[in-house]
Amino acid sequence: MVYIGNIESLTAELKVSSAKFDMEEKKAKLILSYVASIGRNSASREVPVEVSVDTSSIASVQEMLNEKRKKLEEVLNRIKEPIRSLLELSEYVEVDLEQIADQLLKEVENVTTEEDKK
Repeated sequence: MVYIGNIESLTAELKVSSAKFDMEEKKAKLILSYVASIGRNSASREVPVEVSVDTSSIASVQEMLNEKRKKLEEVLNRIKEPIRSLLELSEYVEVDLEQIADQLLKEVENVTTEEDKK
């Protein structure tokens, strides 16, 4: 748990941590990392995901990443709204970066957990 006093310091990014090319399958395995952080040098939480993509068109891979980044920004803005409201009442709000990073992953990757199925 960390405290946030400025909502704009809560950021999220999607980065490609690594890429591996399989010549036989003509596919790439990308390790995408969803990173939620507060401040530049403060707390952060990273959630990696492996994605297999067809490399016949790098443009399609770039398009996929751009779509995921756009969705990430939308989800982050939704997450910020209740925190922003609480910051109007209190100087600091305690947040769980692990929950935020997991929510970003869940919504951007459309991951369904066992708990969601119940």
